[in-house]
Amino acid sequence: MRLVIDQSRVGSATIVLVTLGLGALFVPAAGWRLYLGWWLVVLAGVLLRQVWFERLRQREAAARPMDVLRVTIASAITGWLAMLCMPIFGPYLAEHRLIMLMGLMIAWMVAAVSVLGVVPKVYLGYMLACMATLMGSMWQRFTLAEISPFLVALPLGVLMMYRLSTGIHGLIGETVSLGLQSESLAHRLELALAEQKSAFEARSRFLASASHDLKQPVHALSLLVNVLKQTRSDERRQQVVVEIEQATRSVNGMFTSLMDMAHIDAGSLRASMSPVDVRSLLKTTLAGFSDLCEHKGLRFSLHVADAPVVNADPLLLQRIVGNLLDNALKYTDQGEITAEVLKSDHGVELVVRDTGPGIAETDLEGLFQPFTRGQHVHSLGIAGLGLGLAIVAHMSELMGMGLKVQSQPGQGTTFRLLMQSATPVEDMTMNAPSYPSLKGRRVWLVEDDQLVRNAMQLWLAEAGADVTAVANPSALQETAMPTPDLLIADYNLGPGHISGADLIEWIRQRHPHLPCILVTGEASVHLKSTGVTMLRKPVSTANLAVAVKECLDVPPSASL
Repeated sequence: MRLVIDQSRVGSATIVLVTLGLGALFVPAAGWRLYLGWWLVVLAGVLLRQVWFERLRQREAAARPMDVLRVTIASAITGWLAMLCMPIFGPYLAEHRLIMLMGLMIAWMVAAVSVLGVVPKVYLGYMLACMATLMGSMWQRFTLAEISPFLVALPLGVLMMYRLSTGIHGLIGETVSLGLQSESLAHRLELALAEQKSAFEARSRFLASASHDLKQPVHALSLLVNVLKQTRSDERRQQVVVEIEQATRSVNGMFTSLMDMAHIDAGSLRASMSPVDVRSLLKTTLAGFSDLCEHKGLRFSLHVADAPVVNADPLLLQRIVGNLLDNALKYTDQGEITAEVLKSDHGVELVVRDTGPGIAETDLEGLFQPFTRGQHVHSLGIAGLGLGLAIVAHMSELMGMGLKVQSQPGQGTTFRLLMQSATPVEDMTMNAPSYPSLKGRRVWLVEDDQLVRNAMQLWLAEAGADVTAVANPSALQETAMPTPDLLIADYNLGPGHISGADLIEWIRQRHPHLPCILVTGEASVHLKSTGVTMLRKPVSTANLAVAVKECLDVPPSASL
């Protein structure tokens, strides 16, 4: 409609100027009165239509489809008023002047396509009315034989111009469609830029916060290690060890969250669903958790109904449970933490409750957004990146699980994870995991990072193992060493060397029943061999102890 109104402005000015100029032709032949009467009617029609058109333009946002048709019809009628000069002044003009006027009016009909072509049927009606007016005025002055060429030429011209108007209508339709698409794309681009700006600002805030929160435990570790070296008090040494464990757990949690969030942002995180024994999964996930609660003076209780089996990705479910429990431990200073697994008509529900400070209603809305931490967290001075619950929400969505939270300030917080039941599997005991005794066991350790290799070797040696630690597979000379009881290999063994998975394949060709543990920090790694335990970095000592114990079925040791 805007196009028709814009064109009508030009058309209105043209009508006024042309009809005004025609006064030089009409006044000498017919006089001022007749000319002014006709010209004022044309002028009034043009002015009234333009006033109406401008009102329509002002409310264009609420324009109706019929408005375009009405605007076009009004333009056609006011254009036809100018055509009335033929029958009004034709009888007063000389023949040669009448023929000249007719040529001008035919050009007038053709030019109207720029305004009326948007509605071809209206333009066709306008041309038929104009043609009838022209032929009627010519019939007054000429014989049938004299106007017969016009009787043939004018209908053909009308047909050609009608086809032109349909073409114009199609082009206008395409233009409008492209304009709407461009407007839609511009709007989507604006939203994308706003979203990108928001994400950039969120990441900037996150980097500022993360740089501080990551430095804090590292700074604390540096001081604690120095105290551990200097002190001669056994009591203080034990206290420092507890603090080092807490700082290490904090760093471990932050880096694990960063890696999970990186996989989520890259879209590489996938859920591989299978039946999962919840008891068995909790046995691994809760390794050492009750000790952490005890160190903080908290009570921890676990209640599992029957032997629930759910349809889930075991690694993702383990991360969800671990994040919810770590969150509860981080924010609870007194009272208890409870984990409960219940069966319901809708499946299996995991409930994690704490007696922490609770969450304000204003913070609940953005609780699962990345890089977001509530005001209560800042007031407590608790370190973190604001990623844990965002990761929980995304992993729950990947597995099609429902996640709800209930909380009030001062009343603690409750998280509920609703899972789908799966085919039951054999029941597993819930004995608390214990660290292994590896006395008399031979362990091969393949790790290219010297710091990690030394730490792992010390841990295994403290458990009593006879450890052979090497940096790369080529250092293993099977003929020179006794057959091991366990192989622990990192997946990435450096450039120029085979992966830990390929190493396990190669060694198992010689020792088919050798227990193996593959350690990796990459989410896309999948095991080729069956019976191989895979641990994802960073690996806690509790999870490592459980994996070693299950591989070797060794008795527990209280020394670690």
